[in-house]
Amino acid sequence: MTGTELFGDMDETLSPREKWMRKHSVKAFLSEGSDQLRGQFKAISGKHEGIGHSQDEAIARLAHILWIKENIKMWSME
Repeated sequence: MTGTELFGDMDETLSPREKWMRKHSVKAFLSEGSDQLRGQFKAISGKHEGIGHSQDEAIARLAHILWIKENIKMWSME
């Protein structure tokens, strides 16, 4: 049984954070940069980036930067 058979025509439901990430083209990934960044995560949206020890931390830092610099509200504020 595949996922499409299991859920049929049920609409996809996203968390508020996932909706916010899609709306603002946020991508998060494991950074492969310099020694200072090795093993850390990076989240990017346009020209802005957030770095953290986890993917969640990187996204939260990026959200804060976007709020300050671009007046984009965080997912918990929309």
